[in-house]
Amino acid sequence: MSELKITGYTAKQVTAVTGVPYQTLNHWARTGLVEPSIAKAAGTGSERIYSFRDLITLKVAVELRKGGVTTRALRKVTAFLRRSDGLENPLAESRLVVTQDDVVVVGSNRELISVLKRPCQTYLAFVLDLPKTVIALKQAALKLRVA
Repeated sequence: MSELKITGYTAKQVTAVTGVPYQTLNHWARTGLVEPSIAKAAGTGSERIYSFRDLITLKVAVELRKGGVTTRALRKVTAFLRRSDGLENPLAESRLVVTQDDVVVVGSNRELISVLKRPCQTYLAFVLDLPKTVIALKQAALKLRVA
């Protein structure tokens, strides 16, 4: 029995996987916030087909909305990332942090960039990769035991 290779996802599959309500999915597609990259609706009876990258974008968008980011702010974030970073699918390709009144792009472990409150303003920060630090500490401690 051969396996069926899925090249795209219907709206019904997208809503099941991402948790994005159908009405929201439809609205975002019609207004251009998140459009399907495989097939757009072409009239009555046609179906939108989304790629896996679209699923990532939609999941990030719905999580940002749950985190308090308005749809208007979401549009601003997407536009900012497309302009400044030249990203085709900015929500799927960026590392974002949501604060009380801003969305911040993680540029590196030492650079955070404001998107909403002060667009392009860079915050110097120290982001600690705790899992990596714990692993390094465990390895160093094991070496002490062996020695």
